[in-house]
Amino acid sequence: MADATDALLLRAVPYRDADLIVTLLSRDLGKLSALARGARRSSRRFGARLALFTVGRAELRARRGELWTLASYDVVRDFTGLGGDVAAVAHGSYGLELVRELTAFEQAEPAIFDLVVELFEALAARGASPSVLRAFELRLLELVGLAPELDACIACGDAAALAAAGTVLDGLRGGAVCAACHAGASAKPLPPDALAALRAARATTRLVDAPADGGAGAAAARDALVAMVLAHVGKPLRSLEFIAKMSAPVVPSRHGDG
Repeated sequence: MADATDALLLRAVPYRDADLIVTLLSRDLGKLSALARGARRSSRRFGARLALFTVGRAELRARRGELWTLASYDVVRDFTGLGGDVAAVAHGSYGLELVRELTAFEQAEPAIFDLVVELFEALAARGASPSVLRAFELRLLELVGLAPELDACIACGDAAALAAAGTVLDGLRGGAVCAACHAGASAKPLPPDALAALRAARATTRLVDAPADGGAGAAAARDALVAMVLAHVGKPLRSLEFIAKMSAPVVPSRHGDG
């Protein structure tokens, strides 16, 4: 019996001479691993269509052991044009890697699937955008139950205290901590303009409408939130390392200014 679902590719690993083991994010079945037999040779079932930055209709057959079988994948929406913008590819790859690391297998999360598609749309419209990434990170953390507390000190509950110098974002404690309460080496500085930038990103209803890039506090907001993301993931992310090798940790593109 086959299941048909909207899906997108998170990762593909060569297997044997002609196959791929793919990690898919499906709208109806969640994240799953599947064997795509002959995907490296068959142009009839897959061809060049099974690629990052595409959204397709996947036909999946019930798994044997740990792997499903991907019988076919037909592209419905194609964002591979992002390949012309290295920074946009880097940002999109980061989004995919983050979803892969923060989601559980075979738990349907249609809102997360829709969020990734929305990220592709925003990157296609705006190019690489630090503000879009901040909004994406915050929305994803919320959807997986890890949203940071940004409205009051997570330790003492004092909202006004966050406006003072010395506030930090503590990834292990799960939010902003005022100067009087923080004492952790894991915490990153969160000055008032950076806190305001994160709150503005959190308030974004559509990623494409995220605030303009390069505003006050943007760099500190990036450093604090990325540190929190890494605390939750528990290991380095290759896509972030790639971004860091470019001219800045978050790189300007044809639309963004870093």
